[in-house]
Amino acid sequence: MGSLLSEEDIFIANKVGKYILVLFSSIYLAISLLMYSTNNYYPLCVNLFLAFLYIYVFINLKRLNLNHIIYTIHLVCIIYSIFMVLYFGWNYGAQYFLIPCIAFCYVGQFDNKKTIYLLAIIESIIFELLYVFMEVKGYSMNVELVIFGHKVNGVFYVIHSLIACFVIMIVMYLLKIRTNKVIEKKETINEVLSINASTDPLTYLLNRWAFMEKIHLIEYKKPFHFALVDIDFFKKVNDTYGHSVGDEVLRIASSCIKANFSKYTDMIARWGGEEFLILAFACSDDEFYKACENLRKDFNKTKLYSKELTLSVSIGCLHIDSDFSYNDFDSYIKRVDDLLYDAKNTGRNKVIVSKN
Repeated sequence: MGSLLSEEDIFIANKVGKYILVLFSSIYLAISLLMYSTNNYYPLCVNLFLAFLYIYVFINLKRLNLNHIIYTIHLVCIIYSIFMVLYFGWNYGAQYFLIPCIAFCYVGQFDNKKTIYLLAIIESIIFELLYVFMEVKGYSMNVELVIFGHKVNGVFYVIHSLIACFVIMIVMYLLKIRTNKVIEKKETINEVLSINASTDPLTYLLNRWAFMEKIHLIEYKKPFHFALVDIDFFKKVNDTYGHSVGDEVLRIASSCIKANFSKYTDMIARWGGEEFLILAFACSDDEFYKACENLRKDFNKTKLYSKELTLSVSIGCLHIDSDFSYNDFDSYIKRVDDLLYDAKNTGRNKVIVSKN
């Protein structure tokens, strides 16, 4: 099990780690001054040592990775907890520093989940031993921290809680970023898979399977229109000019179809080979027939590169006034296919239309 963070997140975590090193070293230096001013030399030495440990790590960050920061925070929290609770007592609030220790386990670049479990177990044992020996056995010195005649152990208790909460919020923020990115990545992958599954990769029209799936959702409407478009002599284009030119012809046909029909429908599919099927509801008979004629004319005007290649399509155009029925779909296709057959067998490059 590796880190829960991506490379980008680890970069951000490193920056946050630098800020934490600066913040905590400053806090320990400030506490050292406070301890010096109140003649508490034992905790003074401890806080100075921890401050310089953080400063040392910060200075050497160029040759250290994120885990060095994580391990340093663990070590400092444990040392601080043990020695400060020993001196000031359990109510000094050191138990709150074990929480960010455990939380930071999930930010490091750990290759083995056993490392995380081991750290959590060690910290739990230290926490329990600290409680037993300092609170139950009473080994703590329980020194009262007095500033200007006031006992301020409780103030440090609150400060520790706030710092711990701040650190935990940072960790939660980093984990939230990672979770959101994982969700976003999965949604993107699902969207791409859905598009790939429903779209013809050459023409970017619906494929036959997706077209059949979509017509299940169609409510009963009338009138509606079918057009079946076939590129004339397409096999000859492939045989004469090659499949790359044939693919380009298919893309041109798809562009012409979308240009003429997209304002009426999104039910446009590459039906198979060089055939395209169009189903429309949002237009009149005359509008749909005119779109078919414009498609035929536009495609016929196309010149592919500098080659003397005349392109044309034959179109079967069917208008139906009754309600659309999925159960009758095969009969619709047969009728529009018959119209296309008539167009191809009576000279090609034409639209044969029928109304029912």
